[in-house]
Amino acid sequence: MNISNALVVVDDIAVCRILHRMLAEEQYTVQTSQSVADALGIVEQKPFDVYVMDYKLPDGSGLDVAERIRSKGSEAPIILMSGYDANAVTLRAEKLCISDFLEKPFSRETVCNAVKKAIGPAKRASQLSSSKSPSPAVQAPSISILPAFKDVIGTIDTTLKRDRLAGRFRGRSQSRFRITDRKMVLGADWKIFVYIVLAIEASAFVLLANACLMLIIQTLPK
Repeated sequence: MNISNALVVVDDIAVCRILHRMLAEEQYTVQTSQSVADALGIVEQKPFDVYVMDYKLPDGSGLDVAERIRSKGSEAPIILMSGYDANAVTLRAEKLCISDFLEKPFSRETVCNAVKKAIGPAKRASQLSSSKSPSPAVQAPSISILPAFKDVIGTIDTTLKRDRLAGRFRGRSQSRFRITDRKMVLGADWKIFVYIVLAIEASAFVLLANACLMLIIQTLPK
């Protein structure tokens, strides 16, 4: 079981002792303070898992302490206690993300339940954040595009354009041969053209294979 640290800031010594005993019996490690100045000094020394403080203090307000806590980047729950109407401090309390507001007088059950309710989600979020360690970033090797590879891309593009042209020519030629003599010399010329296109495609494939091989060799560790 993880023991949570609590800071109680109340100017009434008797009430401060009562709160200390209540929380200590619930397995909290409790530290107390009776003024804003003293509480600010404690906050500067170490963080706490939960803060329970009175709204009205001799040298200021519990919200002054809460403001310092938030300025340090802490998101720990803060429970504010007061004998006054909560509506009087609602606006400032909302800005400081006060977890709960307890009106005096309060019972042991009220205080302990408020602390448990406030500290539970914060503790789980902290444990979840610490359990997720960031995986180291994998740096990919820097790969430059080889000039030969660029040439291959250009050759393939040219070949594709020729294939599209040949396809259009093939469609027109076939329709023409349906209505003319199939033994025309154009039939022989067409076969020669197809052989030339196939030869160009084979050359492009060889160039592409060579470029890929050079790219793999470049990426291998030296």
